[in-house]
Amino acid sequence: MKTIIAAIVLCVTLIGGGIYLALKPSKPQPRQIPLASVYVQHLKDGYWERGATNPKVIVTEYADFQCPACYRFEPTLAAAISQTSDIAQLQFKHYPIIKLHDKAQLAALASESAGRQGKFWEMHDVIYKAQPQWEPENITTFRNILETYAKQLNLNIDQFNADIDASNTGDLITTNMQQGDADKLQGTPDILINGKPIEGIPQTVDDLVKLIRQAAGA
Repeated sequence: MKTIIAAIVLCVTLIGGGIYLALKPSKPQPRQIPLASVYVQHLKDGYWERGATNPKVIVTEYADFQCPACYRFEPTLAAAISQTSDIAQLQFKHYPIIKLHDKAQLAALASESAGRQGKFWEMHDVIYKAQPQWEPENITTFRNILETYAKQLNLNIDQFNADIDASNTGDLITTNMQQGDADKLQGTPDILINGKPIEGIPQTVDDLVKLIRQAAGA
């Protein structure tokens, strides 16, 4: 009888231990590549920036990597910021419209994952430039394409893929979308200058430069 009781106790102990181990949160795996300092700053700011360090004008863009209008507007925006980099700073925020664009969220996650290795803008530029090539592909193929881009940028591929799949990589994307909703975003791309929405999207570099310089009082 004592043997049977002992066996029952042992089984209960083992089962209890198994349940504990199953429920106990697993320790996150150590990163192969430390978080880049620019990404740490991004976590604090909540956006990615280009242009002036101490800007007179802040140009906020809400964008979706799969949005055709964003793709067409990107060269105009980049050129305008380049021409006004003495006074203007671009603050990029994510707004993937997943109901319309099946690969928008994955593209945003890939850019954030590259950002963790200090190459957000490089991935941002590659994804936009190649949009006509990857847009018709399915999700699986697009994931493979993103890995190709990561290799071209000399990223650590294992870490890049791990970050795409990490549960917290999309946190700031969600926050950006909530901010876009608060700013009464009408669609993408959506541009604010010093926090104020502009009427329509400028069609030329000169048009956007003019708006920026007007906002600076120049």
